[in-house]
Amino acid sequence: MGEQSERENTVSAVVSERLASRGHATVSARVDRRREATLNFAIGAAVAQRRGIVPGASVPLRLQKPAIRLLPGDVAIAGQAGTSGKGQSP
Repeated sequence: MGEQSERENTVSAVVSERLASRGHATVSARVDRRREATLNFAIGAAVAQRRGIVPGASVPLRLQKPAIRLLPGDVAIAGQAGTSGKGQSP
């Protein structure tokens, strides 16, 4: 187990959206219910249904450390805490 934990991070997230099309489901899940910490992933629609991956469900996500890529946040949104950031410039 030690070696596996060195390669993976497990986070708890709440499914905010699930869209199914042609046997696949695209899922959005918020870590700690934070909008700015949304993870998006694809999974087979039947697997998602079987595992109860539906909006509102709390799910553990195992993130493989070598595959994690952090991107800078949207400056317009990050700089406008408490607002939508729409139509505003930094």
